[in-house]
Amino acid sequence: MSIVFSNDSGYIIDELQFYDELYADAKYRYKRDLFFINEPFLMQTEFEKLERGGKRRVKARKHVHKAVFSTCNEYIEHVKTFGSLIISSGFHCGFFLHLSTLTVKDNNANARSIATAYVKSLPTLPPSFKCIDACFTDIRRVEVKELKFDEAVFYPILYYNENEHFASISYANQLYIIPPKAQFITGDVFTSVKLLNEANEKFDFIVIDPPWSNRGVRRKRCYETIDESELCKLTIDSLLSDNGIVVLWMTNNDRLLKFAKNVLLNQWNLQFIGLWHWLKVVTRYGEFVRPFWHDYKLPFENILLATKNKNSSFDIPVKRILVAVPNAVASHKPPLFKVFASYLKTNPKCLELFARNLFPNTLSIGYQCLAFQNELLFEKLHVGTLWLVLMCFLSMILFRVIGLSFIDFAMIRTLNVVSVPKYYNTLCLMGARYGSTTAGMKQFQIYRYDPEKPNSKPYLQTYNVDLLNCGPMILDALIKIKNEQDATLTFRRSCREGICGSCAMNIDGENTLACICKIDTNLNKPAKIYPLPHMYVIKDLVPDMNLFYQQYRSIDPWLKRKEKYVYGEKQLFQTPEERSRLDGLYECILCACCSTSCPSYWWNQDKYLGPAILLQAYRWMIDSRDHFCKERLEKIHDAFSAFRCHTILNCTKACPKGLDPAKAIAKIKMLLTGLSSKPDPVAESSKANA
Repeated sequence: MSIVFSNDSGYIIDELQFYDELYADAKYRYKRDLFFINEPFLMQTEFEKLERGGKRRVKARKHVHKAVFSTCNEYIEHVKTFGSLIISSGFHCGFFLHLSTLTVKDNNANARSIATAYVKSLPTLPPSFKCIDACFTDIRRVEVKELKFDEAVFYPILYYNENEHFASISYANQLYIIPPKAQFITGDVFTSVKLLNEANEKFDFIVIDPPWSNRGVRRKRCYETIDESELCKLTIDSLLSDNGIVVLWMTNNDRLLKFAKNVLLNQWNLQFIGLWHWLKVVTRYGEFVRPFWHDYKLPFENILLATKNKNSSFDIPVKRILVAVPNAVASHKPPLFKVFASYLKTNPKCLELFARNLFPNTLSIGYQCLAFQNELLFEKLHVGTLWLVLMCFLSMILFRVIGLSFIDFAMIRTLNVVSVPKYYNTLCLMGARYGSTTAGMKQFQIYRYDPEKPNSKPYLQTYNVDLLNCGPMILDALIKIKNEQDATLTFRRSCREGICGSCAMNIDGENTLACICKIDTNLNKPAKIYPLPHMYVIKDLVPDMNLFYQQYRSIDPWLKRKEKYVYGEKQLFQTPEERSRLDGLYECILCACCSTSCPSYWWNQDKYLGPAILLQAYRWMIDSRDHFCKERLEKIHDAFSAFRCHTILNCTKACPKGLDPAKAIAKIKMLLTGLSSKPDPVAESSKANA
């Protein structure tokens, strides 16, 4: 698949381009509208049904939204924060767009209708998990052109396309496109795995996508699900090579994640090596397909990684985020082979269980393995399409040179000819400009104060920014204003990645970082930007941080040892448990968003240390390598330093890094009152005894 962008946090994947490249030789391409998810998915409300003449439900079904489990919260903020940063990079590389004024608010009706029509046309096949009588002794190999529906469903037959070109076959009264060098078994997964083990087959990369049970599927009855205990019967370890990788697709249900890590991997004799996430976004704006509500379905799925030998030669990151646009057809996952190619040997043997589509040089097993090979999901390419592509690029060149465009946005949407979304996005931007020069204008009302004019009061100055020619974040708009409209506008900024904390400010009433705060695409609502509240202002959006850093200096933010320690002579060891106590503490970037959102800090800045400083203080108190916990506690044991916190929780809500300062302050109060104590160091004691 086309990897549009990659960094240490994850990847942006262009699945549509992957399929365009894969099926180019077959003169096919995926239907574009299936990937044009233009806005977040919404449930159709009763009001909308009445507006469209639908019948009103007499008695509404009671919905009880179960909150996401607590362990899930440990990585939900990780996905949200780092996913947003990756999406921001997608805007800079041209993969995502800012075309809010041209969006048709139809809840993705076109993509939904195509997907619904496709699902209704599928033949009824047996469920992919029920074991049939294991009376077979081997797997027959048959060329794909000899495929027969009855044999394929009820017998373990391995069909293969040995040619270098695509094959088109008829199966269950439907036409299917088979990639070159593809292999598949349209039969029972458990029986097929057993026979593969008997044949001593080994695979370097195994992808498993079980039909997990969930309430939505049980209610809709769109497909049969599998009980997780059945998966324990699969002998995955026997199929996996010594340095192979197993990828298990999972929902974001915390119960299933615990089951997989604690039970399933033990049954398979595998070791956990990482948990990746697939973050689903809409095509044009990089918005999440669903909001990150803690009591609702989340916009990401989990990818659990395992191997036989955790100490193998490859070094797979524990956490990564894959940002990709989902297909409108349910259960359509992005292929992962190219993402993991760097961790596998050359020409690896690949296997996919409970598969729904086929890939070259991969064995796919499952009753539904041909589901996404159906010709209904594709459209044929014609020779005339090439001329249209050339015309589009010619128009783009003319626009850049002399400012003209002969193709408007509606025409481009009608043609649907560009296979690479980056070029499609460029053409859309051209079309958006053609016909209107104010379509994407948004107002920014920014706090202004000049200390060189002591007689002038602070005021809000209004700027108009064209979102069609601006990055997605508030900081992008501020930089654009400073560069193009008002060079006197003053603000702090540095990393542009949510790491340094320099650009902290109050945006639309909330303290956050301008570099990771997305611009509200509602053009009728002006964005209001102020400096951090209740701090002295140096100029415009630049607050005076002197008192904040003096308070930080007062807690001695470094390791303090009772014995003389010379850096470089020895290491200070920690056990994994001791190191884990610092999680949620060391990530603080001292942006002061939390402290300046706290009413207690507003009233007593000179005495109350504030959430940020207290979180940092607890970070050094609880560190097993620090010997001055008692002295640190005595230093803040008064009525103001810590006990002025009234657990309002504004700090936890405001933190742009997803940390919990209120929890850290509560831990300090417990230490001060003797309700808890710092655990004795384990790693250093064991090293000393050794």
